[in-house]
Amino acid sequence: MGDSLRQVTTGYNKIPIGETPYTYVIDTIVFIGYGAAINVTLKVKYGASMADTGYSIVYAGNAITSVTTPTKISSFNRTEIPAGQVIWVQPTAITTRGTIITTVIKGHRKP
Repeated sequence: MGDSLRQVTTGYNKIPIGETPYTYVIDTIVFIGYGAAINVTLKVKYGASMADTGYSIVYAGNAITSVTTPTKISSFNRTEIPAGQVIWVQPTAITTRGTIITTVIKGHRKP
């Protein structure tokens, strides 16, 4: 991963991030909000398909409330994403829609 995806925060349900060609160990997830204001809760999930319910990296999700400071997450319920999985971001609550959210997943290949 290490790449980012800009996500429009209007009228969305699941936003694809990518897929894992190998088992991926997550070190940090960074969310960067943009716009006049933002207050959304997002879950980073993975599964065999986006049609699946998926597995949450952080069970409770993460609140994104700043458009000036990145939200960095370094504590996870699941720290590895198995090979061949699709990764997506899914909102669980939207109070104030921002314009864009960038999501960066930093990690490394499991040895």
